[in-house]
Amino acid sequence: MSKTFMGRALLALLAAIAASFFLAPVGARADSGKYVNYVLQDAMSEYNAGNWSLYQEKYLTPTDPPAFADPISFSAGLNISNDFTVRGDAYEGARAVSNVRFSKDPARADRENYTLFDTSFVVYQNNKDNRAKDVEFGALLGLPEKNASKNECVYFMLDSFRFFLYDHGEAAEPVYLTETRDNALAGYIEYDFKLEVRLVATSAGELIVYLGFPDGKDVNVAYCKYEGLDFSGYVGYTATSHVAEKTGFSVNFDSIKLSGGTIADYNFTVLSASVDPAPLKTAVVSDKPIALAADIVTSPNLPEYHRAVFRVMKGDAEIKNGNLLYVNGGDEIVLRASSFYDPEIYQEIPFKATELAVSSVAFTNSFEGMTVYTQPFRLIAEVKSNSYVPEHNSVVFEVVSGNAEIFCEKYLKITGAGTVILRATSAYLDDAFATIAFQVTDPDRNYVPREGGEPSCQSNLAAPSAAAALTAIAAAALLVCKKKKA
Repeated sequence: MSKTFMGRALLALLAAIAASFFLAPVGARADSGKYVNYVLQDAMSEYNAGNWSLYQEKYLTPTDPPAFADPISFSAGLNISNDFTVRGDAYEGARAVSNVRFSKDPARADRENYTLFDTSFVVYQNNKDNRAKDVEFGALLGLPEKNASKNECVYFMLDSFRFFLYDHGEAAEPVYLTETRDNALAGYIEYDFKLEVRLVATSAGELIVYLGFPDGKDVNVAYCKYEGLDFSGYVGYTATSHVAEKTGFSVNFDSIKLSGGTIADYNFTVLSASVDPAPLKTAVVSDKPIALAADIVTSPNLPEYHRAVFRVMKGDAEIKNGNLLYVNGGDEIVLRASSFYDPEIYQEIPFKATELAVSSVAFTNSFEGMTVYTQPFRLIAEVKSNSYVPEHNSVVFEVVSGNAEIFCEKYLKITGAGTVILRATSAYLDDAFATIAFQVTDPDRNYVPREGGEPSCQSNLAAPSAAAALTAIAAAALLVCKKKKA
């Protein structure tokens, strides 16, 4: 075999390895499947396909002309309205299911008992007229598939004023943990009597139920528990009506929280990739880098799948250390953010950096008559440049020498008498700065700066000075003397 052929074969092998690394297909395993803790982070102001899968059938609105609409909507919570099904139908009602599949930790022994998942929500109906209607709603736990039947999972069901639990279609009896031993609630679940529910599922097959009522009361006491259940699977929230006259029917699930253990097996789909545009709007030509951030959305939406890659597609700029953008020129730049696992999912943003020119930096404070009691002292500096963007005209303060410190970025703390030299430097250009020197005096030679924590960044109110404190003490002593004489 010739050396030339061997060299070509080696190069081909290295190229194949590199391609498989950088163009890892969706579903490729980055490790053997790590057990991770998932915490839902979703304001639910709108539908997030990375967190939820929706199952619903459109209904016909009573408008003129009628139109088809979805029963599920998101607005600071999950809302299901005007949904109708007949009991026993294949369609069991609208549901929103988390894309994360919860499971036991394979590294832990079966005899251990730990939380598999924990979900809580505030639920209510928005119309008192629906009390008599056959409306049901609640949580689907341990779904083997996201569209599986209610008879294939654990279903914690509520109606207008009661709760039930069905284990694979069979009614289960609770073990009550409070003096109240009834599944009837203290009132109707409506907008003026919202029910707070918390369901904790354990690896030992227990479901611990916490119920908070009336609205606003913390859920901190377990109401009852169920035993002998299997929760491995997906978690969903559902609601439906079983009567055709469902005008105004609506169930709201607010403040949904969901967390638990799942296996990050890298079997996922990348849905979208986007770059945070905020730091690009104030980009300047500088040797200081811009820290980039990307929002990668996947299904399931685990942080382990959110790795991003940044590339400069056009312009005089470069990426270093993965996410640091260095802008070298003022022409148009096109930046791309893509998923590390699926490079075909990306977003490109064009922007133009400012060639910032700072003409002057100057302190606008008066530093005359500074004493050890003058604190905290708010520092102000004026920057003149060719830009009207406030961020471009910001500065960084530092103490060059003297008994002083900078805290909260813009406040000066005096720690002793003497000469203090300050510097204000452009936040973008290190060669644009101003310095000032001033004297700090101590009117009370016996004054010892008090020790302790720095003043809060939330307030710029000065603490009472030692001189003021002594004056107050003297006045109090004089008042006591006058009372004794009297």
